[in-house]
Amino acid sequence: MAATGIIRGGPIVAGVEVSVIISETHAMSAKATQQAIESGAAVTDHVILDPLQLSISCEVSNAGGTDTARGVYESFRDLLTAREPVEVVTEHAIYGNMVFLSLNQLHAAPFKGALQITAQLQQIRQVEFRIVGRREGSLGTGAGKTAAAEVNAGKQEKKQAEGTLLGKAVGLFGGNR
Repeated sequence: MAATGIIRGGPIVAGVEVSVIISETHAMSAKATQQAIESGAAVTDHVILDPLQLSISCEVSNAGGTDTARGVYESFRDLLTAREPVEVVTEHAIYGNMVFLSLNQLHAAPFKGALQITAQLQQIRQVEFRIVGRREGSLGTGAGKTAAAEVNAGKQEKKQAEGTLLGKAVGLFGGNR
């Protein structure tokens, strides 16, 4: 009977397998208002969290005569140009909605084709857009005018002013010319 076991690939960055992850830098920051805050106000309403920043440095080798580094280079380039959010699993956290901001890829001598790669990522915050309100006619009769549909006044027909000084003058001198 064969022994069972878990076979795990190498380190993975945004779904791309690399030879080794050298470092991870997780950066979180916030900005506080420069204006005075009234006493009794919630301070948290005046502190804005910046998006999470992540920097990952890794290395890819062409061990065994393979062309692995070229494939990894193309995969990272495709992720950057796609501009689509990815999930990134690090040693310390799992981040969703991460997008690639930059890639720096350096040929690492003396190994032919080996690459040192540094990827800068940022988390994108997504919010759900909801329309709050009521449909026309769903309010009581007292609020009917505020919940009414828009009225297109459109183009108004020209009316001759009768009973005004201008209207009397036009009538005396023969109307339209």
